[in-house]
Amino acid sequence: MHAVIDPITYPTICDSIIVELHDVLSPYSLVYSASNIIDINGNGQFTFPSDVLSHSYFIAIRHRNSIETWSKTPVLFNGSVIDFDFTR
Repeated sequence: MHAVIDPITYPTICDSIIVELHDVLSPYSLVYSASNIIDINGNGQFTFPSDVLSHSYFIAIRHRNSIETWSKTPVLFNGSVIDFDFTR
């Protein structure tokens, strides 16, 4: 990915995205969402309330210029840091 916001001042910032957490049961209601930037490697940090701990959610990614993408299965939030790789 390429730096698109301001490649001169911020050469490692790519764009902003929205990360949503959805209920695991139909109709898969939106529970929480957070918006932040991602870097040119696709990494970002998104903060959710501690209420998510010990619960599973589908993770959805929304962006202004792409198709909304969901995790294949629910993800258990069992710690303060969750790493999720959408390429697998």
